[in-house]
Amino acid sequence: MGNNPNIVGPLKKISLLFTAGTTPELKDLTSAPEALEFIFGIGTEGLTSFECALDGKQPGDKGFIEVDKNDLAEIFGHIIPCTQSFPVSAGHFYLHYNITEISDASSREIVKSMAASGGGCGDGCDCGCGGFH
Repeated sequence: MGNNPNIVGPLKKISLLFTAGTTPELKDLTSAPEALEFIFGIGTEGLTSFECALDGKQPGDKGFIEVDKNDLAEIFGHIIPCTQSFPVSAGHFYLHYNITEISDASSREIVKSMAASGGGCGDGCDCGCGGFH
């Protein structure tokens, strides 16, 4: 799996679309798909729950994960930092994803993404990180 450019794995740039729903079947919490792009496997705490769900998948693969809003930092970590507003306000939902592209991340993209994910959120972010991820 390691060097296959079409498989989700370490230091790959993952592009996907996501929607959210109140059940595994519904996508009733988002009006349109949201785009998300991130570098896989750069979190300081290891793989996030979301990365574990995507590991080994290919472009075109679809799926969903169950999300409790109180666990956003654990589920997404560096992928969706708590400083970024999350587009779903429900306390519990299913995040449906569709992997659109997997590519090699450039050294610059990796360094930039690692730098952005290394800090804390600051006081009062309510993500549960205590000011740090």
